[in-house]
Amino acid sequence: MIKRAAAKIFAIIFVITLITPEVFAAGIKLIYRCSEPHGYGYDGVPYTLDISVDGTTAYILLYSDIRPFIVLDVSDPHNIKKIGEYRKEKDAIWQSKPGPIKSEGVWQVGDMGIGDFEGKKLAFITTTRGIQVLDCTDPYNMFSMGTNPDYAGMKLEGLAMVEVRSPYIFISNSGGFRIFKYSTSAATRGKAPFELIADVNPQYSTQFIVEFEFSRDKRYLYAAGFFGLDAYNITNINKPARIFRYENINFPYKAGNKGTRLKRSKKKLFLGTARDLRIFDISDPAIPKPFKDDNDKDVIYPTLGPVLDIAIHGKYAFLFYGPIENEQTKPQDLGLEIVDISDPRLPKFADAFSLGPATRYHYNERQKMALVPKSGVAILGSDTFYILDVKDYINEKN
Repeated sequence: MIKRAAAKIFAIIFVITLITPEVFAAGIKLIYRCSEPHGYGYDGVPYTLDISVDGTTAYILLYSDIRPFIVLDVSDPHNIKKIGEYRKEKDAIWQSKPGPIKSEGVWQVGDMGIGDFEGKKLAFITTTRGIQVLDCTDPYNMFSMGTNPDYAGMKLEGLAMVEVRSPYIFISNSGGFRIFKYSTSAATRGKAPFELIADVNPQYSTQFIVEFEFSRDKRYLYAAGFFGLDAYNITNINKPARIFRYENINFPYKAGNKGTRLKRSKKKLFLGTARDLRIFDISDPAIPKPFKDDNDKDVIYPTLGPVLDIAIHGKYAFLFYGPIENEQTKPQDLGLEIVDISDPRLPKFADAFSLGPATRYHYNERQKMALVPKSGVAILGSDTFYILDVKDYINEKN
């Protein structure tokens, strides 16, 4: 009897040992959750708006009334060090003044782009009151380079997307985008540092842009929007020309899908949507071609949730997933999904890690993620920011 019971226990343990790697992800670990208060954002709850990484330095934009911008050293993910912060009270441009703000309502911060300009590392932050420019060359002594309050005559919302490719800045609005050239030397001489280079479809409001990407040779710009993917020839930066549009993003099982994120890796382009991941071949950068399955249909990988951000490393796609504003009928998880993309015609689930049910403060397409390959971690920003150990997928030879 005892032997029979022992045999059953052994059999159960053996079966669990076999199925556990498939059912419960073992290759991702939560190693840090920031619990430090950042001030208070909308409705008293701060959250992360954007994350940019340079080596092992992370630049984090927060929706905070006190310190909207912090810099972290993540070289040792088990010993995170804050090496800089920018506090609003240091600069009147950032401060909310008492009294009504006409029809503007609450002042909002939208997106961030970081780049090197004439020997300086600058952060360009879109807000409802203009583009705020921070010099973060020295994280211990960051300061404002000033603001462009009206975007050269174009009134932008705080959710405007910004992408930096020095010396140019690409900013979305009203279905189109504008290209500016920025000069730090002009700013130091007291002249206007922003020069409007091109204005593309400013009134075309049906394709709200949520992400920019560029071809390897920088001659083509890709713009992901709610209704698909556009490609522009920017060889002549003064006259960008749209040359391609992909609108077939209807999810096979339900209509109403929309684009959310875009990422390029070598000759592949990855488009995240509210329900799936699409992969394009950009061997010819002028014509993104969807990879086809064995039935000659566009490859569509159903994701665990709406794709909030994408990072690519080696043969894996890292997908930050979670709810999108105004599209939830019940609570949904926020987390990280890893997809094996070694064969773009047959993407496969590799691993996932749930951060638990998302609160309504997570309902935001602007949540961001960044990989830190040198440290083997992924940083996910939501109501706060999390650091996940993903070195099993970053250090793997692929």
